[in-house]
Amino acid sequence: CGGGFFNIIINLLRDLFDALCITYYKEQSMDQYLDDFSQKMAIKNFSMSTQKSYKGELKRFLSFCEQQNKPINSKVFQEYLFGLIKIKKLSEASLKQSIGAVKFFLSSLLTYPMH
Repeated sequence: CGGGFFNIIINLLRDLFDALCITYYKEQSMDQYLDDFSQKMAIKNFSMSTQKSYKGELKRFLSFCEQQNKPINSKVFQEYLFGLIKIKKLSEASLKQSIGAVKFFLSSLLTYPMH
């Protein structure tokens, strides 16, 4: 996976993250976030395989944030992606799946507020 791809994705998502100023609200559990996310994917008529993989990717990212006690923001997402690339040695296709899941999660927050 080239560094150019990683930098482009980070720059694109940074604006979205920072505009939202999202934090992981403790009054809503991860399961509630994932259930809302699943419903939004079903409304958008995502295939079952996409729903399954996106939900798994989002769950891993939210778990990372929760375990590290970190907010959901561009810096943390960059750290998470860096770990996927350098530590887990994920392919570009796998990275795109993770990015797509988090991007849809964030855009669904803008379209359909969860609070």
